[in-house]
Amino acid sequence: IVTTSCTTPDRNTECYNTLGSFQCNCQNGFSRENRTSLCTDIDECMFVDDVCEYDIHANCYNFEGSFTCQCDLGYRFNSTYNLCLDIDECAEEEESSNYNYVEPVCSEGAL
Repeated sequence: IVTTSCTTPDRNTECYNTLGSFQCNCQNGFSRENRTSLCTDIDECMFVDDVCEYDIHANCYNFEGSFTCQCDLGYRFNSTYNLCLDIDECAEEEESSNYNYVEPVCSEGAL
C-alpha cells in the first residue's frame, strides 16, 4: 500500500517534508516493526545496554516512548555523581506539611 501522507492509524509517526515528497519516521522511543510497518515502543530497559546500570540501586521502568531510572527505597538520586546515594534517615529531620516537627527515625546514639 502506498500512502501520500503520514496519516496512518499510527500516532507514533512524524511526517517530514523533503524536496518534492515526504518521509514518515517513528518518533523518538519507537521503532518501525517490519511485519506491520507500525511504530512500536522500544523497551529500553530490555534492549539498551547499561541504561540504568550506572548504579546497582537503580531500577529501569519502561513506558510508552521512553523510560525512567528510579532509585531503590532508602536511596536518592544525586545528579553530581549520577548515582543513587544512601539516605541517612538518622540525620534528616522531616517536617510534615503543617510544619510540625517529626522526630528523626533513629534515636540518639543509634548506628
